[in-house]
Amino acid sequence: MLEAIRFPDDYDGIIAGAPAFQFMEMAPWMVAMDRAQSVHPLDRDALRVLDRNSLARCDALHGVEDGVVSDPQACTVERLQLNALLCGANGQSDCLTEGQIQTARAVYEPVRNAAGEVVSPPVPPGVKPAVTGRSGCCGMRPSAAGPSTG
Repeated sequence: MLEAIRFPDDYDGIIAGAPAFQFMEMAPWMVAMDRAQSVHPLDRDALRVLDRNSLARCDALHGVEDGVVSDPQACTVERLQLNALLCGANGQSDCLTEGQIQTARAVYEPVRNAAGEVVSPPVPPGVKPAVTGRSGCCGMRPSAAGPSTG
């Protein structure tokens, strides 16, 4: 895509699958996610918990429960009530550790510079997690032992 942006007259048309279009906007987010994921990884189970939570809290915001968060901007971090997902002493399995909640907040909140300006937007709640195959949160492969950044 960068080539097409710099030299648009070289092309009659472009077919691109999942292009990294605004890479400079994505780079800070990828670094922040790598840091968060390396400390408190979101494994496949955690991603499924977050997916179910975003649907439970935000699916009906547009008036229909259809398994789709149709208005991700209305599905705020506050509405997600991430702290309610904290694992308790009762042995529940559909929950997150305190560290995983911190990582989830990092995913759902924008990356800001020292002046507080947004340098990279967040992942909107309701985006389906990449929990199949080798994919995991933030472009990493989740495992029971922790993240793999390969």
